[in-house]
Amino acid sequence: MSPSTSRELLPLLQEAVEELLSACARFRRGEVSAYLTVAVQLRKMLTDSHPSAGPLLTRVIPDATFEALAPPYARAEWGEQTFWGADFRGAIGLRSGGPPQLDLMVQSDVLVPPTDWLSDWIVTPDIRIGALIREVGNKDGAHADNDAGPIMTALDEQLRSSSPRGPIDMRKIVIAGIGQYVLYRVLTLMGVPNLPPRDAPPPIPPHLL
Repeated sequence: MSPSTSRELLPLLQEAVEELLSACARFRRGEVSAYLTVAVQLRKMLTDSHPSAGPLLTRVIPDATFEALAPPYARAEWGEQTFWGADFRGAIGLRSGGPPQLDLMVQSDVLVPPTDWLSDWIVTPDIRIGALIREVGNKDGAHADNDAGPIMTALDEQLRSSSPRGPIDMRKIVIAGIGQYVLYRVLTLMGVPNLPPRDAPPPIPPHLL
């Protein structure tokens, strides 16, 4: 990938990051349907590949890496409740009365290519991150929420949670959690300084928009 091509594609990546930021923030405020927009932007950045050049992120940042997921935990914590019987690569918690939030547990000293990261799993080894993004992200539209494919259906069956705002499917929590991590990581790769903690949606500096 030539430097000129990377510069030409940078606005597309910035646009996807801006949309991802907005969708993650809306989800955290309680607009649960924003998970669909999160999935669409993840698909654009990570799984929609140019025939000869790969996905958008690595076309703009060829040496991009993600932090490897930590070994699975034996429990998922949600507020004062703990769910057993599901392996998790993260922790689920309630914040400010909104929907449950998934924080991925990563190994900051182990960096892997995005392709390897997408081949890993969060809730169950049968459901890979990239496959989940593609399935949910391909259902682009306001009415896609009720049309769950086989991966989403299997994920929902792993663990169902509820929040003060009503029932919420597990896939929505997982997609939003993936989006929050990818947002933080991509902003880091883009050289955005002084980012707040990963569990708080970071602002995008005006010079990057």
